[in-house]
Amino acid sequence: MKKVLAASTAVAVAGSFVATANAAEYTVKSGDTLWAISQQYGTSVANLKAENGLTSNLILPKQVLKINEKAVKAENHDTTVYHIVAGDTLGKIAAQFNVTVADLKAWNNLSSDLIIAGKTLVVGGQQAAPVKTYQAPVQQAAPVKTYQAPAQQAAPVKTYQAPVQQAAPVKTYQAPAQQAPAYQAPKAATTQTSAASYATNSSVDAHLKLIMQRESGGNPRAVNPAGYYGLFQFSPTTWAAVGGTGNPANASVEEQWKRARILYTQYGAQHWSTAY
Repeated sequence: MKKVLAASTAVAVAGSFVATANAAEYTVKSGDTLWAISQQYGTSVANLKAENGLTSNLILPKQVLKINEKAVKAENHDTTVYHIVAGDTLGKIAAQFNVTVADLKAWNNLSSDLIIAGKTLVVGGQQAAPVKTYQAPVQQAAPVKTYQAPAQQAAPVKTYQAPVQQAAPVKTYQAPAQQAPAYQAPKAATTQTSAASYATNSSVDAHLKLIMQRESGGNPRAVNPAGYYGLFQFSPTTWAAVGGTGNPANASVEEQWKRARILYTQYGAQHWSTAY
């Protein structure tokens, strides 16, 4: 991923400007999953299961779920909150509320420009002032002067060497060397070939192969100092948004392909630096 991610952040469901939290109850429809509902309402599967006493991920149509019940009761009405809708970016929201992107990221503890549909952003109200920190200059320790005494030269030792007697030369016979046929080991598959072998014949994987080559050259352990990792150069925030855990570069090649397919299927190629 590159910085273009900020300008092309995608969202999945509709919403509007709000000053309260999401609805406290949700009626399950056919095809719903806990994960999809958690993404729509800006919560987690664990919270949904805890709030509704669920011991598994199984839900049934017409089942009524409590959504963010604790968040509704704890809503801060001194703060203006915006419900993210499809097509929103931090730049658009900042312009709409006459604030800066930096303000939005600071108020919402965002480490990147990625925003998700169904979640909310603090866009105004009573915000805590940033804490200024002061770091005292580091004092340089004075260099330590050392004295090294001159080395004393030992007196040379006189030795006597007897003349070497020349031994009679020994005649040897060396059989002609037999040329062994050269053996060339088969070339091992490259990391790029191994990574590309996880692609299927689908059009999605065909695009992802191009993205993989452009982003990492097919290296599943690639690390960009700007904060992007693995075959498809995920940022930690985007990796977590599509269900990944830990460092993307430490995940298996199969896992990296799986998360890339989810991201591409939901949002297309716009999350990467170059259109494919």
